[in-house]
Amino acid sequence: MDTQGNEHISFEFAFNNPYFSERTFRIEITDEKLVDNQINYITTRLKKRKINKKQVQEADEDEVENKVLSMHVNSALLAVKSPFFYKLFSNGMRDSNNKYETTLKLKASEETPFKELLHFMYCDKYEVIQCMKYCVLLLLKLPMTQESALLYLDLPSSVSTNMEVQQLMDASKKHLVAGFNDRDAPRDELVNLSMAGLEVILSSDDILPNSEDEICDFLIDWARHNYLKLVERRVALSSLLIRFVRFPYLSCTRMRELLECKDIDKVALLERITDSLLFKEENLISKHELTSMDSTQKQFMQRSYNWRPVKVVESESPSQHSVVFFDFSRSECADVGNENYTFQSPEGYGYDDVFCTPWSTFIAENSPYFINGVLHFRAEIIIKTLDERT
Repeated sequence: MDTQGNEHISFEFAFNNPYFSERTFRIEITDEKLVDNQINYITTRLKKRKINKKQVQEADEDEVENKVLSMHVNSALLAVKSPFFYKLFSNGMRDSNNKYETTLKLKASEETPFKELLHFMYCDKYEVIQCMKYCVLLLLKLPMTQESALLYLDLPSSVSTNMEVQQLMDASKKHLVAGFNDRDAPRDELVNLSMAGLEVILSSDDILPNSEDEICDFLIDWARHNYLKLVERRVALSSLLIRFVRFPYLSCTRMRELLECKDIDKVALLERITDSLLFKEENLISKHELTSMDSTQKQFMQRSYNWRPVKVVESESPSQHSVVFFDFSRSECADVGNENYTFQSPEGYGYDDVFCTPWSTFIAENSPYFINGVLHFRAEIIIKTLDERT
């Protein structure tokens, strides 16, 4: 039984048992030390003769005797447990004269490990899946660091695709994203990220940059740190910017700086910048349609920024006033509702007074004030003189 109460089936009773096996391994064991000694002896003995290397090898094969073992195996069981044995029994037996016997050649040092491996595969006492579960459980209890997270993300696909190991991979990704969002953590460590770690962070929807400009600046710093040669840096940085930067939310100032940056291939960026500028001029319905169509690359999807972009329209007539437009997602409004505000002025209004509606009702899923989960807010500020106020 495992730790979760699931019963496992053990085939230990069938290990090397002819009654439950339809094939045989003929194992030829060669003592590598004996081979070396024999080669040296034969080479010395034949040194005075004109004998080529092939003759020495043939003489070696004649004089070195291999130890031969026989083991009964069940091909179906081994094929299920191991891709190696699956290929061996699927392809390796086609040209064999004896379909029920397979010859394996091992070194003497491999004999015991090979037997233990076969026993391991028959017996559930050391079940591989259970070992992986236990190892993952222990690793998850250890403090996660950037170094260990990158190490886990670098696991080969044959291991990382396992369901149990995925828990470790997910924990690693969350740690890297949390490290990026931690404003108190040293930012210098981020430039030491591997490409895999960089992709995990920038492809996540949970990162909280101050603005898209920060993402752009971070990529430039990372590329300059990891690619010292200008040619390699231009190729890598241009590709990274196109893949991960959401250009519609870059400031115009940063776009101009990118086009003037020597580390970037301008031609590769022109199309992306043009598309972003056209996107900005679209109406809200068209923007929503483009965002829905771009759900994979997310080029048009807005992140959750610490600094919210706003649009301001100023007017001098009939009086000085400004109209500010900005958007809030439902989750951001919920976060605002959890904060405590103190208004010094008696004319201030708190979040619980919006539309004279309780805050919980205002941000509810059926709230009429949100369009596709976004609140489009418009605030008008009018500046009046004392005479105008009276």
